[in-house]
Amino acid sequence: MRAVSIRSSNSVFLAGRKIIEERRVDLTEEEMLARLRRALVKKGRLSPRIINKTVGLPSHNVYIAHFGSLRKAYSLIGHASQRNCDYIDSRQAWANVLANLAKQLSTNVEKLGGRNWHVDGVVNIFLRVARWTHGERRTIHRDGLFNDAA
Repeated sequence: MRAVSIRSSNSVFLAGRKIIEERRVDLTEEEMLARLRRALVKKGRLSPRIINKTVGLPSHNVYIAHFGSLRKAYSLIGHASQRNCDYIDSRQAWANVLANLAKQLSTNVEKLGGRNWHVDGVVNIFLRVARWTHGERRTIHRDGLFNDAA
């Protein structure tokens, strides 16, 4: 096994270290929110990319770690995303419903003698959930593409 040597000029190393040191700032949560609010006023909107590119702001992952989600941090500064993100809040509940349905279906298949469904001694059942928005009608085809339904 050969050791690999990576050579870099001292100036590149120092420039990288400076960026890391400038990015690493210990801030209170109140100061993090104040800076986020100023970024919103200056940029007119917020996104992970804007947060990560704004000098003086921690990365978007730091906001998630401190506040639980970017949406929560946004709400604490009085900013509401224009996107409907209700599905994010209900995602875990629907995952639980799916798991329960899969268990029930598997149990019923077993009761009905569904031995032909076994692969390596296990019944494999896959379920999918589709999001529905009131007023929209779509037909989903086998290839995963969809068209407006007539």
